[in-house]
Formats: sequence, structure tokens, C-alpha cells
Amino acid sequence: MAAMLIGAITNTILDPLFIFVFHWGMKGAAWATVLAQGLSFAWCFGYFLRSRTGTRLRRHNLRLRPREIVWPLLGIGFTPFAMHLANSFLNVILNRGLREYGGDDAIAVMGILAAYMSIIFMPVFGLAQGAQPLMGYNYGAQQYARVRRLFQISVLVATGFMVMGWTLSQLFPVRILRLFVPADSALIPLGRHAMRVFTLAFPIIGFPIMAGQFFQAIGKPVKAALIALSRQILLFIPFILIFPLFWGLPGIFFAAPTSDVMATAIAIPLVWRQLRLLRRSPLKEPRHEDV
Repeated sequence: MAAMLIGAITNTILDPLFIFVFHWGMKGAAWATVLAQGLSFAWCFGYFLRSRTGTRLRRHNLRLRPREIVWPLLGIGFTPFAMHLANSFLNVILNRGLREYGGDDAIAVMGILAAYMSIIFMPVFGLAQGAQPLMGYNYGAQQYARVRRLFQISVLVATGFMVMGWTLSQLFPVRILRLFVPADSALIPLGRHAMRVFTLAFPIIGFPIMAGQFFQAIGKPVKAALIALSRQILLFIPFILIFPLFWGLPGIFFAAPTSDVMATAIAIPLVWRQLRLLRRSPLKEPRHEDV
């Protein structure tokens, strides 16, 4: 938290100073970001050099151990890496399709949808990242009942957030759009239709998101990557390319809920089988201090 605040506050102070006072323009904004990140790094690095911290940086611990450390870390980290890479590739394909079938108006509407969806997805992703170490810790401690319970609670909370986002987008799409464009904007009719269609499957998206984090937490990177990539690459991109051939611009909007439904269908049997295995596994009795 301290490292994030140091970087954010420093960037907030240096941006107007470099841009408006020193008149450095975009160059000033870039330097402000670099200096803020450097200051955050310096604080983190200094923290691990202090004697009072429980985890200190020591030279003999900085040796690479591919089999013991590097490869397991790469396996666990492959899923978020694949998701970020998939999102970048997806945006290129999506924008090309929107420009071809809907022009600049369609791209502008998608920008509004992206801003709205980021607000809805942000707490869900935060929940997923927060639940992952808890599930991983309890899985390593053989507290499998807790792992199942954590996953179930996480899915319920994530679904609650997504249902809230779905309700707002279905009932008040025009009001949401007016937060970004004037009331008489030509984007309102197209945006209203796009928002309602694009968010049709919101109530079920929480499950595959949490399923991916669940498999990542218990050391199943292949299943985690399969679930993550099924929405972004394996399903969504082909649908973006195929659906417009039959339905034009609406086909691009319908590609999103279709891929979400199919990704959920892929995740359900994988999770169900894994939870059954955990239920059959012998449980380690928790100690009193663990309760």
C-alpha cells in the first residue's frame, strides 16, 4: 500500500509540475511516471534491506534454481501473462471489426463500454486476486474444505457484482451513456443497443473468472490458462470474425455474451471435477491457532 501511494502521489505532483510549469509536455508526463515508479522501487528495495523485516534480501538467496523456483513460477505466472497478451491482441481484432462494420461511431461506443465494464470488473478482479493467495495457502496446508468454501464465497460475491452491473446496463443504458456523451449525441441509440447486448452474460462471468484464479492458486496452470484464454482468444476472436459475416455490426456485439456462455460451460465441468477430488482428499485437522 505504501509503495503504491508513494508512486501515485509522486506522479500526481510531478505531472502538472513538469507539464505546465516546466512546459515539457508529453515528455514531462513520461518523466513524471518514470520518477514515480523509480521512487516506489527504491522504497520497496530499501524495505527488504532493513534488518527489522522478516524477509531480507541476501546474496546467497538470489541464485536461480530453475527446477525448484523458476519453472514453477513461470507456470503459475503464465495465466496472467496470457490474459494480458490476449487482451492486447483482442483489442486489435475488435477495433478492426468495429471500424469495418460500424465506423468511428462503433469504435467510440466500444470505448464507452470499455470504460463502464472496467468499473464493474475492477472489484471482481480485485476479489479474484485477493482470494488466490488464500486458496493457495489453504491448499498447501491441506485445508481442502476451506479451499472449497473460499471458492464458493468468491463466486457468490463476484456474481453479485456482475449482476449489479448487468442490472444497471439493462435498465439504465441511456443514463450511463450520458455520463460520457451529451444527451443529444448520435451515439446514444447505437450505444443503448450495444450495452444491453454486450452485457447479456454478465451474471455468469464471475464463475469463469474465479475458476481461473482457483486453478492458478492450486497449481493447475494449464486449466487456468484454458479458462482464461477460452473467453479472450479461443472463442471471442473467432466469433468476432465470423458473426459479422452474417449479422454485421450486431454480430460483433453478440460475440461477447456468446463467448462468455461457452467459457462458463467449459469451466463448470473442470471446477466440478476438481472440487470432487478435493472433497475426497484426506483432510488435515486444523490446529487451534489456525481456526
